[in-house]
Amino acid sequence: MIDLALLDVVFGQQPTSCVLSSYGIIANYFSQGTAVDEAFVAYCDHYGIGYNNNRIVAENNYADYFNNDWQVQNCKGGELILALHRTSMRNYFMVNRGLFYGEFILDVTAQLPYIAAQLHNHSAFLSVGFNNPGGGFHNIVIGKEQAQNSFFIRDPAAPNGVNGTQNINQLIGQRILRDGTLFIGI
Repeated sequence: MIDLALLDVVFGQQPTSCVLSSYGIIANYFSQGTAVDEAFVAYCDHYGIGYNNNRIVAENNYADYFNNDWQVQNCKGGELILALHRTSMRNYFMVNRGLFYGEFILDVTAQLPYIAAQLHNHSAFLSVGFNNPGGGFHNIVIGKEQAQNSFFIRDPAAPNGVNGTQNINQLIGQRILRDGTLFIGI
């Protein structure tokens, strides 16, 4: 379970950077200090994408590259981030590999009981995509916090807010879930 007092609730993403924003929030929790936006710098460094030492530029340049890359490779965005987590030689990702590991889940809805058990039994997060009602996709972070023993959502597009409930199905509500990555602390 997660200690909400240690979760970054301040970071707010730029448009279309939700998948790596979610990863950055998770990495910040497990590292207890690495800035969320360090994920964008490390991503750009890994792929040789310029950003002029500006983290907002790094985030925007990541989003442009990433949103094209997962379509060209005909895969899920979570798969790309998990591959980067597992293989990048950038210090940021290597340190993260020592703190947490990931498991890609193609059909999150079908695996909700398994996911709920993992979130309950471990220090873990689910980074999950869903279909936006207005079109496109969005990615959020789901966890289970220990103080209230309830599931919560940390939406990288909505800083300063964490929504929670006792039932993971209620938490998800009407969202049509897609793929996700379960990140579990070591």
